Amino acid sequence: MEQWNQLTKAILTFILLLLSFFVQAQKHATPDTASKKLFVGVIASTVGYNLKYAHEPKGGDLRPAVTPYLKYKFSKRLSAQVGVSYDSYKFDVEQIYVESPEKLIYLREYNHTRGVAMPVTVNYTLLYPFRKLELYGTAMVTPIFSTSKSEKSERTEEVTTVTYSAKTSGINTFLTLGIGLAYPLSDRFDMYGNYYRLNRNFNNRLRPKDEYPYPGSLAIGINYKL
Repeated sequence: MEQWNQLTKAILTFILLLLSFFVQAQKHATPDTASKKLFVGVIASTVGYNLKYAHEPKGGDLRPAVTPYLKYKFSKRLSAQVGVSYDSYKFDVEQIYVESPEKLIYLREYNHTRGVAMPVTVNYTLLYPFRKLELYGTAMVTPIFSTSKSEKSERTEEVTTVTYSAKTSGINTFLTLGIGLAYPLSDRFDMYGNYYRLNRNFNNRLRPKDEYPYPGSLAIGINYKL
């Protein structure tokens, strides 16, 4: 587990270095050059994240639908972006267990997870299948700072018994790989769509059987050149 903690720290350090690079690049670039390389954008995604914690068996789910970001284009083919998003997700299900015709037991499972995600994405253009249509590969590392409250209870007509209750917090880091297509709408605006084929959690040791996100998640976004 120690190596995964070190990896998470290294990724967070990378985020800080990348943000620092954006600032330094803007300082040293001429106004004309900077305006051609710096973008702001927003992406809407179907990706969901199944969170794992080190000291609790119960995790949680987050599904940040919209993420604003800052993007910097290093060259014609290579670009990187840093975004931030927040999500709050509740799961509350009650089932009925028939112990006898006279006695019903209501089984309740509850989870409330809140978190902040900071995706760092690198895109590399592979080719231009048509004149303006761009095909690129995309790799995303997403640290998520989250808290989860979980509870299980059994209720009869007379009394409610809490069988499990825990509140925990931690950092999960996900690796996402996919491909995308982009098309310029004007001199300043361009739209794109991504298909994510692989998405794994470092806290789950990159094992492929994560509940979320599902393989085949989609995203659509728009960039504006500053």
